[in-house]
Amino acid sequence: MTATIPVGNDPFLIAITKTSPQDQIASLIDEVETLIAGGTLTQNQGSGLIDKLNQVATKLDANQTGAACNQLSAFITQVQGFINSHVLTQAEGQSLINAANAIKTNLGC
Repeated sequence: MTATIPVGNDPFLIAITKTSPQDQIASLIDEVETLIAGGTLTQNQGSGLIDKLNQVATKLDANQTGAACNQLSAFITQVQGFINSHVLTQAEGQSLINAANAIKTNLGC
């Protein structure tokens, strides 16, 4: 895969890193915790999402990629339910879904 990255007139340093699925999961958990702290999600709603993400991490640690992919799909389904019931705005929910889909892509789901 090739991409062009605009860097302006005088680029000094450019670093390109690939984020691990575990790091992506941790970042997504942080995003859910922010929604809890801001009062958008209740503790129970957020915990349900975080539990699914923790299960994804556990499945990955056990080299069960297929099961991890299934848990990510369950996470996305729950987020979509929160969007449909107006717990999350479309933008809030889509941000979570995009992050989960990025993890799925990284895993080859």
